Amino acid sequence: MALSERRAAHDKATPAIDVAEKLAIPIVRLTPTPEKGSGSFTLVFPDALKARSTRQPGPAAPDDIALVLHTSGTTSRPKIVPLAQQNICASARNIRTTLALTAADRGLAIMPLFHIHGLMASVLAPISAGSEVWCPGGFNALKFFSWLAEVHPTWYTAVPTMHQTILARAGKNLDIVKANRLRFIRSSSSSLAPQVIRELEEVFGAPVIESYGMTEAAHQMASNPLPPAQRKPGTVGVPAGPEVCVIDTDGNPQPAGVPGELAIRGLNVMRGYENNPKANAEAFVKGWFRTGDQGVMDADGYFSITGRLKEIINRGGEKVSPREVDEVLGDEKKVTAIRMKNNKEGGTEDIPASGLFLAIGHTPNTDFLKGQVALNDKGYIKYTTLMRTYTSVEGVFAAGDVADDYYRQAITSAGTGCMAALDAQRFLEQA
Repeated sequence: MALSERRAAHDKATPAIDVAEKLAIPIVRLTPTPEKGSGSFTLVFPDALKARSTRQPGPAAPDDIALVLHTSGTTSRPKIVPLAQQNICASARNIRTTLALTAADRGLAIMPLFHIHGLMASVLAPISAGSEVWCPGGFNALKFFSWLAEVHPTWYTAVPTMHQTILARAGKNLDIVKANRLRFIRSSSSSLAPQVIRELEEVFGAPVIESYGMTEAAHQMASNPLPPAQRKPGTVGVPAGPEVCVIDTDGNPQPAGVPGELAIRGLNVMRGYENNPKANAEAFVKGWFRTGDQGVMDADGYFSITGRLKEIINRGGEKVSPREVDEVLGDEKKVTAIRMKNNKEGGTEDIPASGLFLAIGHTPNTDFLKGQVALNDKGYIKYTTLMRTYTSVEGVFAAGDVADDYYRQAITSAGTGCMAALDAQRFLEQA
């Protein structure tokens, strides 16, 4: 186990130390040496470890494990994902090629580096191209524009919540934005609403490249291309490294226009989950890795994701994706952030769960929302109860605050990971 010397003063309070000692796991001390250059350090090995022979001497082989990560556990328990050296190298190459990164680029790395998105897209891909990477030590929306002015990056990559937070503060920093033009903005890890894409491009004057990735693929699988090629908001683009297709329940590839499950195969795809034969049996079919995402390919080869298979709402036999609800409500500009989650409340039907976070001082156009609720042709949002979901305090903070005590009370009573059921009519009347 490697331990930074910066934690030396806290060793006694670090459970990892006790566990390592109890299991006789050697502890390697890492000491940063910034005077020798950014990112440099020394390693101090214990005597017991020095006496051991190297299990596999020489450079790492393509199939050697490089990283061990966990899945997000969005729709099931987290699984252990071992990524081989060739997975990492292939993914870095794929991202570098998609974004046309060169030594002239400088990336602003605001994604956390324990996340496959941050590790691959923010750091390893640009390094493989000889690009510069500037790491501020974490995302801070209040400092983003000062970083833009200081660093003069050519691009950055982030998740949708970060983009929305940046966009909310962009109006007060337009001079900085105009003085520091980006070559492109990248988004991944979850879908970015077409409305947000449009606003980002208008404010920053740069194309927004939406990509599709997951831990099991060492991040990138598909991506919208850079100009002059066509970008299609609402899609995740075309295959960007591995092969991508839509399969049916038996694992057979489907033609354009036929919905099914997105599947991938390629050098960046893991060989299987660690110690989980059941998950592996379910995840692989006929040489394809099943992503668990429902989607469709259009005639031009662009893929659209309609939702996670386990999140699809069944309302009287009608299959509805949470993203469809998000995009309908997202057309109302005063609604700054939307969350949708599937919730099974007894019986045989699923109930839509939509969370609307309203910014301070903004009142949504209730006529617009009522019209959408009444006129949506799917019918699933016409029922009497909307479920508002609050998964974290951060979700509320990202959009500002809520407009009145009624919503504030609902958030408090719901708690993390819980639901607060609101009558739809009362919600619209008090919004």
